[in-house]
Amino acid sequence: MSKEYSFTGTVKDVLGVQEVGSNGMKKNTVVFTVKDGEYENDLAVDFMKDKAEKADDLNVGDSVEVFFNVRSNMASGGRWFTNVNGWKWNKVGGNDPSY
Repeated sequence: MSKEYSFTGTVKDVLGVQEVGSNGMKKNTVVFTVKDGEYENDLAVDFMKDKAEKADDLNVGDSVEVFFNVRSNMASGGRWFTNVNGWKWNKVGGNDPSY
């Protein structure tokens, strides 16, 4: 099953590039504030591999359209984890490139 999801939100924080696992995989988590009607929610999105370093170009306050996938995996002990993995973004209202 493959479905494209997207939202437009404001960058709240960029946590920076981290190495995860023993194979040198890179990840950068970016937190976005997303308005849902009258409510605001924060959503952490992981950008992996080459997108991890490019996500450092995002700045707090940027308005961004984000495209992502949702994936769930079961860890040992039967606990489930859900990840939001971003694969593309466009800054809204600017001339900056998309990634």
